[in-house]
Amino acid sequence: MPILTKLRRDRFDLLAHGLEALLDRPLIWLLPFYLAGIRAGWRSGGGPAASALGAALALAALFFALQVPPLASIRKYSFLLLGPAALFLGWGLCARSLAPPDQPDHLVNFTCEAGHCDPVILGGLVAEGSGGRPGRNYSLIIDAREIIVPGEDGPLSRKAVFGLARVSVGQRPLVEVGDYLRLPLILRKQSGYKNPGSPDPEKYWGAQDIWVGGFVKSPAMISSWPEAGRAGAWSRWRSRALRFIEERVPAPASGILAAQLAGRRNAVAPEVEEDFRALGLSHLLSVSGLHLGVWYGLCFWLLRLILKRIGPLAGRIKADPAAAFLALWPALFYAGLVGAASPVIRSAVMISAAVLAALALRRGDPWNILAAAAWVLLLLEPYRLLTASFQLSFVATAAMLAVFSRRPGEERRPPSIPRSLWTRPLNRAWLAELAGRLKQSGPAPEHGPAPDGRRSFFRGALLAALAGTLGTAPVVIWHFGRLPLAGIAANVVFTALLSFSVLLPGLCSLAVLPLSPELAGWLLGWAGTILSALLPVLGLAADLAGPGWLLPAPGPWLLLAWYLAGWLILRSPRPWKIRLAAGGLILFLGFLPGLVSGPGERGVLRFTVLDVGQGSSIHLNLPDGRQMLVDGGGTYQGDPGETVITPYLLRRGLSRLDVSALTHPDQDHLKGLVLVNKNFRPREIWDGPWPENISPLYENFRLGSPGSRRPPLAELYAGRDFGPARVTLLWPPPDDHWPARPPGSKWVNDHGLVFRVAWGGTSFLITGDIGLDTEKKMAELYGDRLRSTVLMGPHHGSAFSLSEEFLKAVRPRWVVFAAGRNNAFNMPHPETVQRARAAGAEIWRTDLQGAAIFEAREKDGRRPVRVKDFSNNSLAVIN
Repeated sequence: MPILTKLRRDRFDLLAHGLEALLDRPLIWLLPFYLAGIRAGWRSGGGPAASALGAALALAALFFALQVPPLASIRKYSFLLLGPAALFLGWGLCARSLAPPDQPDHLVNFTCEAGHCDPVILGGLVAEGSGGRPGRNYSLIIDAREIIVPGEDGPLSRKAVFGLARVSVGQRPLVEVGDYLRLPLILRKQSGYKNPGSPDPEKYWGAQDIWVGGFVKSPAMISSWPEAGRAGAWSRWRSRALRFIEERVPAPASGILAAQLAGRRNAVAPEVEEDFRALGLSHLLSVSGLHLGVWYGLCFWLLRLILKRIGPLAGRIKADPAAAFLALWPALFYAGLVGAASPVIRSAVMISAAVLAALALRRGDPWNILAAAAWVLLLLEPYRLLTASFQLSFVATAAMLAVFSRRPGEERRPPSIPRSLWTRPLNRAWLAELAGRLKQSGPAPEHGPAPDGRRSFFRGALLAALAGTLGTAPVVIWHFGRLPLAGIAANVVFTALLSFSVLLPGLCSLAVLPLSPELAGWLLGWAGTILSALLPVLGLAADLAGPGWLLPAPGPWLLLAWYLAGWLILRSPRPWKIRLAAGGLILFLGFLPGLVSGPGERGVLRFTVLDVGQGSSIHLNLPDGRQMLVDGGGTYQGDPGETVITPYLLRRGLSRLDVSALTHPDQDHLKGLVLVNKNFRPREIWDGPWPENISPLYENFRLGSPGSRRPPLAELYAGRDFGPARVTLLWPPPDDHWPARPPGSKWVNDHGLVFRVAWGGTSFLITGDIGLDTEKKMAELYGDRLRSTVLMGPHHGSAFSLSEEFLKAVRPRWVVFAAGRNNAFNMPHPETVQRARAAGAEIWRTDLQGAAIFEAREKDGRRPVRVKDFSNNSLAVIN
């Protein structure tokens, strides 16, 4: 009994000590409230009222915390108001960043959303440029100044405007930041694909104050006045550094150095980026906290060496704190040079806080400093919370702190300092005290823990790589869908090698570029030579490692279990055996829901029409839990199998498909399926007997899934049961004639597969690109048996689809048109939409509303269909 009492007392003391330590760090315990506010503001919007409420609560807490005699009894509870204050502050700031501009001369008021619009001439300064990879457009961020509406005989009108525009160019233009451009284009509101599990792209760009986009086919159409604008010193220096790298280092090494030294990530060749991704080294292709840390360490070492060797200063100035303070400024200079990336700002804030804490004779708390960096970033730009860069940067740093910082009970408290530097009044005495800290007068006070022996470099690098890889694994899987199998070993070997043999001389070359271009060229050439020699080794290692492990996105319970188990194992003061047992139990409980229920959702028929631009792709969750994908979309400029469908399926918790179906082999239905079938290995592929030489893309589709069963059309024509639901092939009939070479696109469209998915009175009709002739034949053949709750508009709603006979037979409650926004084919055609409305159907357009979700569940003997948008918001119920 006394043992149990002592154990309870120890646990209570530990909990009380932890709570006391947490409340002493308001930057840490208030941060979750602020993050929750940002999330709420992003999802639901809001207005200035949320920010005002947060400020009022914060002022109330400050008021109660003061020594006010009538309120002295409740003063100790004033901190309870700070949590809600931080929540509403985050809510309000995020909502404000998402509010569209309402000024009449903002660029967003001159956009055109009609099918056909006349181009205008946009004039403005180049604020940023990125892209230029093969097969991708080059993007320019234009700071708009004017709009010119051209007439037949010259300019018709000129209007002064302001705002940012994201302009895509077919090829890389020879322009630099600060150039003044005039570009002929059609101004459109910034948009992107809207699908479940993915952030709203309009919100993402709007949070960066970019509400307008446009496209210019060729740089020859752009008029440029080099350096006519007022580009800042940072922008001019960055442009000069990029030109210097391109001139002195051959490709593809020049692209890597441009990404590492100046932040131009899109300069990296696609094959090189794929090798780095396979090895888990993608962080080395962008400016990160590692780069800033290496640069700060070099400056600190050089300055300390100088201060110790210079005669007049040696013996009079403490070399370490003085060098730390002086090295801070070139580190901040480099941070400004490479731009405002999340890891750079985070590292700059952490280095600055640590240096200032040392000058104030205070030991820097790494957890508090990390929280301060997060506050700085998210107060300025709340949207960063949802970006992969922010999440990976802070999670990796926290994981390494959990490994290398001391656990509770091991820390030595610093000696009591009655009045530290930061608690003294800001006057001459304060400056004198600051100067005294830097003088070599007496030994420095010992206020930190004594080192317990130096770990070997290899052991430290291994622990750091292990912590970073395991800590960021859920975030990497969520954003990218793959976990590099060689990540730990590659980081141990190549991170140090590239940092000290490539990054360090590269940084030194840019530092001495204004003083000695010859020395800068020699250092940069050295870095380029080593990097060019390492690239074949990296390519071979990537081939041996493979593409990585394709994994479904972790759910919220698994995320919570993963990080809670890691925290207990690394930070608990209990013995190792108890920590490992507790962590293993928590991980098992986190994996248990997925192991019991499986990836599919049973008892639900969910019909999701994905937004893949000008194309079609449909995902079905069938009532017995099996998964089916019909078509994969595809355009000439991108592969939705990579950018849309694979992330969507992984975030649904799927790693394999049961059925992959292709209605017909047009590119806008086929292209995405090639990669999806490779990643998700469908058990069956439903396809017509098209000749393999119909197109090279279709040949890749046929050869890419050798292990999948391909049932004959007769079997599908008879119908296939998936629990209580049935999927039936309605067209073409099994005895239809298939020539060796289809005579044309019309024949291909009219012989595409048409499926009907039915669960009792709830049904969905998938029509592909059939035309009017096929519609009439099906109406004559099936009549009322075509009746369906939801109809996929044939051929994306072209002018030659949705005949009155077909609509009369189907009698849909909803008609869904899958089309690209502002597409060149004017789909869906206004007359086609009008015919659907005249038949009594509701209309859903993926080009305007994003993905559509129709969900049927068994309820009281009925199966009502709930209609949801891509954010899972319920919009209607069909009884």
